[in-house]
Amino acid sequence: MFWLLATAVTATTAWNALSAVTATTACTTCSDLTEAGLNVRLGEFGCGVSMYPNCSSSVTYAEAVDHCPNMHVCTEEELELDVATGTGCGYDLRRIWTSTPCELGYVTRMGSTRWEDYPDHAPSPPIEPLCAQPHHEYPVRCCTNYTCAPTTSPTDSPTWSPTDSPTSTPTWWPSGGPTPSPTNSPSHSPTNSPSHSPTNSPSHSPTNSPSDSPTGPPPTVSPPEAYVSQEWREGRGLTPLPTSSPSDSFFVEEEEDVSESAWLPVVIILCLVAVSCLCVTWCLRTDSIKEDI
Repeated sequence: MFWLLATAVTATTAWNALSAVTATTACTTCSDLTEAGLNVRLGEFGCGVSMYPNCSSSVTYAEAVDHCPNMHVCTEEELELDVATGTGCGYDLRRIWTSTPCELGYVTRMGSTRWEDYPDHAPSPPIEPLCAQPHHEYPVRCCTNYTCAPTTSPTDSPTWSPTDSPTSTPTWWPSGGPTPSPTNSPSHSPTNSPSHSPTNSPSHSPTNSPSDSPTGPPPTVSPPEAYVSQEWREGRGLTPLPTSSPSDSFFVEEEEDVSESAWLPVVIILCLVAVSCLCVTWCLRTDSIKEDI
């Protein structure tokens, strides 16, 4: 009896000490819980407590949050790591709240994974995780960290090691290594100078201003040789181009034409003479026939 009374007095003193701490600080650390004399279980990344003798009993989720001053309702992952196992109030074998959200509200699960340590009292089968609405009522265990939450403003000096994920905004200094070439996505704005080589396909829209020089091969000083040859022009009915000096063939052709025209009257005269001879011969033969008759 005396032992139970002493335990109750000690627990009440610890609760009062914790209340004094939570009233003067913005966050409650594992060291605060230990110094207050509460039954705390220390884990690798944090600690858990059942707040005995001020056990929560069955409360709604909002009341569970209020029951953990400057701490947080233990997450499902923390309870799976047994952060608050064995801290009192008999919650090792009961379904309690977690702060892990789910479709309907928040996940509830057994307060400890070591239910096999209680063969005479462990439920069979063991309690499985369940999504519960916030107005339902379950006990709660509180968890906290060894240090307070990070500040909202940067510290006076940088950290010794880089963060696990990049910052949301670009830094003032360049990154340690160059970006891959080419980049996976186009830049947000055009570059100040053109690229060193043309692209494989034309652009989707014309440029706002003409280019400094014409595209394609430059114009030639004179037409190609094929277009000024005599054969090409004669084949298309064009007059031949003048040569630098008169050709001999031109005058020979003229002389041949003149000689052919000079023979035409002679041919006509010969034809007339032949016709006249035929007429005379015919007339003489006719007269001879008449004489015979």
